[in-house]
Amino acid sequence: MSIFFEKHAPKTFDELVFPSAEMAERFGHYKDGNKFEHILMYGPHGCGKTTIAKMLPKVIVPGIHANDVQFISAAKDASVERIRELADGYMCGTAWNDKDRMFLILDEADTMSTEAKTVLRGALEKNSERLMVILTSNDVSKFDHGLFDRCDDFDFTHGSVTTYLPLAERVLRAENVTVPDEAVVELVKRHSSSIRQLLRALEQVVLGVRKKQMQIAA
Repeated sequence: MSIFFEKHAPKTFDELVFPSAEMAERFGHYKDGNKFEHILMYGPHGCGKTTIAKMLPKVIVPGIHANDVQFISAAKDASVERIRELADGYMCGTAWNDKDRMFLILDEADTMSTEAKTVLRGALEKNSERLMVILTSNDVSKFDHGLFDRCDDFDFTHGSVTTYLPLAERVLRAENVTVPDEAVVELVKRHSSSIRQLLRALEQVVLGVRKKQMQIAA
């Protein structure tokens, strides 16, 4: 993994990068406590879905207890037996926090079997006043209408240069590296579908600039 991805990945809600201002506003309603329902985020690899999924519980319930958040990598641990176990246990439980909120994050949920998705679809009706299920997916076509219909869906398919440009500018400022505006815009255009790829490209630019600086200094 790129060093820059670890170093410059968003650490707060305000640093999160969304494909559009409209989507940022929609997520803001969750942050402010005006909305609370199941969420489905879908789009290509590297566009920030998992980062947002992990941050949302902490934003909605500051200082949330670890027992009130379950993170599951669906590709590794979302068999139909596991989903049934969650449906009959955790998803029916009670929260440890004063806001009475619980969260279940299923990362790459499209990799779940059809049977597991069917069990999950039925379980989404349980405890929904206090439980939010957050699904991320790289292939939304693998969800049936019933599951899709039970979630507030967010499409990360098309990144926006306007919304990703501030991230590139923030990274370059933090690295104290100056790059012509036109070059930064062109870089963002080429990598606006993947934050991970954009940070990797920025890392190469920064390393290249510093190498030239060292050569000049020598």
